[in-house]
Amino acid sequence: MTTATFVINLNNVPNSDNYHLSAEIDTRKGGENAQNLGKIENFLKGERVAFLVYATDNIDVSKLDVRSSDGSISPTGRTFLIEQKQQFQISGDEDSLSLNKPLKTITSRRWFGNNLEQLLHGIEFNESNTQIELKKIDTPANKLKNTTPAIVEFVYTSTAHLFYLNLPSTDEKDYPVLVRVAYNESES
Repeated sequence: MTTATFVINLNNVPNSDNYHLSAEIDTRKGGENAQNLGKIENFLKGERVAFLVYATDNIDVSKLDVRSSDGSISPTGRTFLIEQKQQFQISGDEDSLSLNKPLKTITSRRWFGNNLEQLLHGIEFNESNTQIELKKIDTPANKLKNTTPAIVEFVYTSTAHLFYLNLPSTDEKDYPVLVRVAYNESES
């Protein structure tokens, strides 16, 4: 079985908080690996494994430097809008919520139990679309801090860029492969 580990580098990028770059094996049930290989894990030597790269709009994906410790990388130029689901616990001290992937659109928001929607003036997003900024209604008593805790779930879409890792043919039973995804703003 071959395992892949991803390392992400944002090199020479000023204000790197305004950028997001991440990668993961495509483990979607209807994704490329499920369709092409009939599985989403336990990959074998010589297989062509799909992985997804998520980047904010301020990163030119065509200029990413993607390399592996063994095997080869094949960019496809294909992108997908992928639905993400993420829950947050709100205790009242939060000014923002951090998303796992850059947001394209919010498709739904659901409160479990306590609904704090009426205490928020609205939501905005930071420059990288990875932070949901909670805009609290100005009240002298700061009602959000004095309220009971709540759980909110956001369903949103993110753009994923498809790459393939062509695994090496090896006789070793367990074989790790390292994939580096790097972006250097000074080269773009």
